[in-house]
Amino acid sequence: MATKKQDKKDTKVIKEEPVEVKHPEENAGTLEKIETEGYGRFEYRNGTVYEGHWILLNGRKVKNGEGTLIHAGTTSNEAGNEEYRGSWKEDKMDGFGVYRYTSGAIYKGEWVNNKQEGRGVYEFPGGMIYEGEWKDHKMHGEGSFIDKEGNRWEGEFVNGVFQSKMQKQLKLEKLMKRKEEEILANARNFFTKFEQAYANLSLIHI
Repeated sequence: MATKKQDKKDTKVIKEEPVEVKHPEENAGTLEKIETEGYGRFEYRNGTVYEGHWILLNGRKVKNGEGTLIHAGTTSNEAGNEEYRGSWKEDKMDGFGVYRYTSGAIYKGEWVNNKQEGRGVYEFPGGMIYEGEWKDHKMHGEGSFIDKEGNRWEGEFVNGVFQSKMQKQLKLEKLMKRKEEEILANARNFFTKFEQAYANLSLIHI
């Protein structure tokens, strides 16, 4: 969403906190009232812009409700601005939102405490698509993945890695084989000690 460039005289930017852009004449001749929530546009020193709802939290205006945050691109290799449009909770992305990365990737889905968590769709720059469950910014849970050629995989993802049924079966077989080898080793050890004890007992009787 294109934003109208503010005149220099209408914008105050300080080092630590975002400042809401207002025209001086808006409050002329009126007693200033402390607001605890509202809608506004905020600009940061690094070029980031937030426009949306806010609340007053511990004396600071923080993002809360629906809003858009735009990070300006920093290098010529980037596709453009990076932005998030969606829900906020106490200055963090929380709820449903759409994040567009400078690489061209797009995530549409649920957020919890600034992290992709819940259900969502991630469109990779190369045309690949993942749709399913997320946890702690990673594909985690049931989901489907479509590669560049249109091949589709469905199943379980663990910490960003696809776990196919064959992989699960191989892991189970490997685990069972390891257990079997462990049982056989314990059995051999037991019978070796038994034979030694029996041999010693025979020598005593002789």
